[in-house]
Amino acid sequence: MLCAFILLLSLVGFYLDVRPFKYTSTVKPSDLGVAYENISFRTQDNILIDGWFIPNSSQNAKTIILLHGYPADKGPIMGTIMFAN
Repeated sequence: MLCAFILLLSLVGFYLDVRPFKYTSTVKPSDLGVAYENISFRTQDNILIDGWFIPNSSQNAKTIILLHGYPADKGPIMGTIMFAN
């Protein structure tokens, strides 16, 4: 019985690692008082990638590309963007 429980728990853990729940946030740069533009790109295999372009007014500004990992979306990395400016 204990072996069956451990096996079931392992299978559930494996499934959740392979197919985690998608985290969707509603945070936008404008919620934090940051100006931005919506941008999108279509990949060669026809996948649409959405993002935000947040301009920097400094003449010597560099471009930083931040990529979130699955299962999150771009909203939770806004804190990182705020520190990058």
